[in-house]
Amino acid sequence: MSNRVQYQVSRERGDTIIKIGLEQFHSFRYYRLFFSFIYFIGIIAMMIFIFRILLIGLLFTIPFFVIAIFLIVVNINSFYETQEITICAQQIRLKKLRPILPKSYQIPIHEIKAIKLKQIEMGNNKGLRIEKILTWLKGFKNFNQVPTIITSNNEYYFSEYSYFNDEKNKFIQILKNNIYD
Repeated sequence: MSNRVQYQVSRERGDTIIKIGLEQFHSFRYYRLFFSFIYFIGIIAMMIFIFRILLIGLLFTIPFFVIAIFLIVVNINSFYETQEITICAQQIRLKKLRPILPKSYQIPIHEIKAIKLKQIEMGNNKGLRIEKILTWLKGFKNFNQVPTIITSNNEYYFSEYSYFNDEKNKFIQILKNNIYD
């Protein structure tokens, strides 16, 4: 199992830029990828079989087909994702650079309540976002804690991250040191 988290901390015009790249290839990731494609092929086979029997039965396969697409998107993103955090005087800009559904967030520093390891919560009062669903499906991470920035009105998960708590704690410490300087 190879697990290398690469941090690159630089300063540019008074802003601190932290680039995080994860190189993590192990059997569980390959299992997820294999499972996703087998699931997708199985759904297509089921659609063909049901189509031959009854045309209206295709409606039954649509939710399974959507889940298969989510699983494939999550796996493609997990292989190529990097993150960039820019810490300015007033805010943090978080960029999740990935091939599908790239995201960019701006988090005011005065709104940050905590930076800690936390389990991903699917059913909170803020509603389900596509980002949370993809994050949750990504590694079947129901019980895995991930680095989280908690603000007064949202939570920002760093799910594209290492499976080992020492790496996660190291990232949290680097982030806290650069924010609260």
